[in-house]
Amino acid sequence: MAVVASGNLSVSLTSHSVKGIDLSAAGNVADILLSIEQALANGTGSGYMQQVFADARTLGDGANETIDLQALTNPHGDAVLSINVKVIAIKNRSATQTLTVGNAAATQFTAWCGAAAHTRTIPPLGWEIWGAAGGGTVDGTHKDIKVLNSAGAGCDYDIVVLACTS
Repeated sequence: MAVVASGNLSVSLTSHSVKGIDLSAAGNVADILLSIEQALANGTGSGYMQQVFADARTLGDGANETIDLQALTNPHGDAVLSINVKVIAIKNRSATQTLTVGNAAATQFTAWCGAAAHTRTIPPLGWEIWGAAGGGTVDGTHKDIKVLNSAGAGCDYDIVVLACTS
């Protein structure tokens, strides 16, 4: 039986601040709202997804690993046949360690960082989300993401990849 997948990338940032003015209870109010939402229905093409990879991972002190986007499995144990990645989300669960993502030795997935040698830094307890409704192409020469843990201690992190076959 085929797996049917869909997803929703939703980020909402809200800030509310109040500054009292003299005897006024209300004072000046400043509200800031930023909302990003992208629904991904089951299917192929822009705005669609079919595949999910999610994993909690651990890197040793100063260790690194390369994640091959063509060698992932979904939560059901099936191969994730991704040729178009729509979302990559990484959450650094360490309170002390920094993760550096990107700059794999070869066959770099460049949509994530922009160029083969570029990286993104995820600070302790930080996160990074990359997403595009049209996705980023995965092929034999654009498929690897390197995750490097800084020196000092081990590091736990979570990764989720949403993708489709075209």
